[in-house]
Amino acid sequence: MKAMRRAIGLLLLGVLIGAAMATAYSSRDLNRLHIALRQLQQANDQLENENQFLVAEQSNPSNHILRSIKVDCPQGTSVMLQTAIKKQVLQSLSFLQGKSNQILLQNPYIPSAIVDVQTIVLEKRRYRLHVSVVIMTDDTLYLNVSGQPEPAS
Repeated sequence: MKAMRRAIGLLLLGVLIGAAMATAYSSRDLNRLHIALRQLQQANDQLENENQFLVAEQSNPSNHILRSIKVDCPQGTSVMLQTAIKKQVLQSLSFLQGKSNQILLQNPYIPSAIVDVQTIVLEKRRYRLHVSVVIMTDDTLYLNVSGQPEPAS
């Protein structure tokens, strides 16, 4: 009788441990999928904005062409964070280079609309990007972008 109880107890313990391991494994996969979904949604939003502005550009050509984008960060920002911010912003706004400045003149919120919804990951910390200054000259777009740490979730 004791042997039977012990066998049943071990069986139940095995089932509980198995269920706990399956739950942990599933939650890890779910977390990875959630992060991938957020990244894909961010990329989709960026592509939709890019498409909208390219359609606007087709309807309003101008003489001035955007040749370069200069990104600056606030004082006190670490070099690694500045590099990551500049890389992300230049990658996100690169579609504007070679295009008419008329797009930015008619829709000055474009850089903010594209960049402000983005986050970057640096050293296992997430930073939300925020455009604080946009200056447009004949052929150069100047941006001041900060990276604000997101609270851990």
